[in-house]
Amino acid sequence: MSLSNQKIRYLDDKVKYCSYPYGRYAGKPTVQVALSKSDANEHELRELDQVMGRYGWKSKVKSGFSRMRIKGSRPLDDLHIESLSAVNDMFDPRFLDIELSGKDINTEPSRIVDTFTDFYSLVIDPKNPKYDEDALEYYSEKSRKYDGCEFIFKVRSFTDEDRINRISRQNKIYDSDIWLLPVGRKMESVAENTDKCIQLAKRNTWNVSPKHNIVQQYYERLEEDDE
Repeated sequence: MSLSNQKIRYLDDKVKYCSYPYGRYAGKPTVQVALSKSDANEHELRELDQVMGRYGWKSKVKSGFSRMRIKGSRPLDDLHIESLSAVNDMFDPRFLDIELSGKDINTEPSRIVDTFTDFYSLVIDPKNPKYDEDALEYYSEKSRKYDGCEFIFKVRSFTDEDRINRISRQNKIYDSDIWLLPVGRKMESVAENTDKCIQLAKRNTWNVSPKHNIVQQYYERLEEDDE
């Protein structure tokens, strides 16, 4: 089977060129692909190739001007291994990152996927953690040895501080790899929770993550109001 005919499951409306939304690489130009486990969202890789070529994204990810970010439904499942390998072979991104969230932090990456993945972002809700403990231990050790991971904790209240401290101590996560992400879907709530993140970060030498996707939506609404 040629690369173009390789099947891949992803969400059409989630393939986009944007700023990296949060964490260490927040603000970096990024091509984002959100995977799906549904057969209804199955495409031939040629379709993604056409989109990437039409907008000039292929040259951007290959040169390293833009990172390539894979997220969505269980990116590390066997279902996606061949697809991700084909994506890497076809687009040859200089930087390919994988985001894992909640219950998707459930396994180590396969050797195939790990060979071409540059960075792992693990998004954790300290109030309702759903990760597999062995998997989190694997990524925390990986971050200490190779600096290839970040741990993004959602923050909605000051009580999250003790939870984050407990998780980070249990897994020996470096403070420099911890990012606090303000919870919220509106600019007002994000701003309020960002203030909490700043206070927690000062006390613990953690990092505060921006939330570029919400900020971008806010300014888009302002532009619409001005028209």
